[in-house]
Amino acid sequence: MEEELRFEDDQRDQPGPNPGPYDLLDQRAADILNFPNMLNFGPCRRTLGWPFQRSVRLMLLPPLPYPIAGFTYCSTPLTPTTSPADGADVAAGQAPLPPGHSFLLSGEVSSEGTAEAMYIHKIGKRWSFKNLIVSSLTPSVPIFLSSMKYSGSATTSRFTYTTDKHIFLLNNLSAITTNWALGAELLYSVAEAKPSLSVGLRYLKREGSTSDATTEFTIAAARKKTKRCSVKRCRKTELLPIQCAKCSHQYCLGHRLPSDHNCDVVRRETMTAAHMLRRSTNNARGASSSGGLLSFLTGKA
Repeated sequence: MEEELRFEDDQRDQPGPNPGPYDLLDQRAADILNFPNMLNFGPCRRTLGWPFQRSVRLMLLPPLPYPIAGFTYCSTPLTPTTSPADGADVAAGQAPLPPGHSFLLSGEVSSEGTAEAMYIHKIGKRWSFKNLIVSSLTPSVPIFLSSMKYSGSATTSRFTYTTDKHIFLLNNLSAITTNWALGAELLYSVAEAKPSLSVGLRYLKREGSTSDATTEFTIAAARKKTKRCSVKRCRKTELLPIQCAKCSHQYCLGHRLPSDHNCDVVRRETMTAAHMLRRSTNNARGASSSGGLLSFLTGKA
């Protein structure tokens, strides 16, 4: 969610040469659970008195495949307004954030019965806590996520836990010099009992462009259990990918809607019977080859 990133990683809160979070360096560690970018309409801001301000946003996504509605409530202004009538909001948005507590509350619900709620609480300029829950009407256990973030003078650390497969994630990104930053991330899944480790190095030019390079290695030959988005031009990895209800393929949050990934069901409906037969035959051959290879590796007939 764009509002979440602006609130939690506000540059006005970054003291000294803080390089920002490791999540932005290695996208494979980001988006364990997150909201999609919202289409906003009717933003309403109201001054309650300095230093407390309120931002309320409503959003409505197109009904493909399911209508989604939600809201965002923030105790501080997310984006300074440009209207001359809102000069107080502009001044408040450009001023440094006051010390103390601030929070962001967001939620969304879809017609299929899926509901998500998120709460971020910031204490001062260094600590922030995030809690998120995802639930649905289908017989399933709700998924919880909690994270704690620390932003120091030259380092940013984050600890995350989610009940899905009981994943623990710890990452850190520290500034070595003015231009260079070094980070690392450790992930452990209790359900799979396999840890993994990744390291990253970033060079930041003075004019603002970035060049990121990451190298990933494993502990005890155990890799991260991430899945790539089925869109070839994206190939983003997700710990919790979204499965399309129509084509059953897995996608990242940015391509979860059928209109975003050109759903395969639409293409299959226009295919001829010969193409469908050829496709099913190739899939059957691939499955039999995989089964033979698995039997050879495991030694089981």
